[in-house]
Amino acid sequence: ANMEYRHNKDLSASHLPILIRVIEASQGDMMEIGTGYYSTPIFHLMAQMTERHCYSYENNPEWYEKAKKYESEYHHIILIDDWNKLPSGKRWGIVFVDQSPSQSRRVAIAKYANSADYIVAHDSEIDRQPLYHLERTLLTFKYRFDFKKLVPNTSVVSNFYDLKFLEKP
Repeated sequence: ANMEYRHNKDLSASHLPILIRVIEASQGDMMEIGTGYYSTPIFHLMAQMTERHCYSYENNPEWYEKAKKYESEYHHIILIDDWNKLPSGKRWGIVFVDQSPSQSRRVAIAKYANSADYIVAHDSEIDRQPLYHLERTLLTFKYRFDFKKLVPNTSVVSNFYDLKFLEKP
């Protein structure tokens, strides 16, 4: 059981293969909602390499302190006390949704449905629905791709661009 736990813990990076591909396909500013051991350094590197701005939002002061070391000219780390205060009124190339509490994720996905070219949602598999309630929101998008090769699953949705490029291995 101990080994299984460690294995599952390592798979908190299960979103990386798809996240990197969507970042590369997107243009414009990037938003990370909820910082993490894997996603924040990737957003940092991609922001620096492409000279695009990334705004990483975090509501947990401990995680905020961990993420602060990635603050740079292109990567902005922002402590927020209420996920409802996330910015609106601008266009985003990609929005990555992976914050706590998980119940706030579907609200963020709906908020950016018509202002983000791509939304990437971690932990999207059906058996997590009682906790996350993402499915109903994900179904509202014109285009959707579910990355199921790794668990937890990752879904990508867009109302602007088809996602066929993600179907190739």
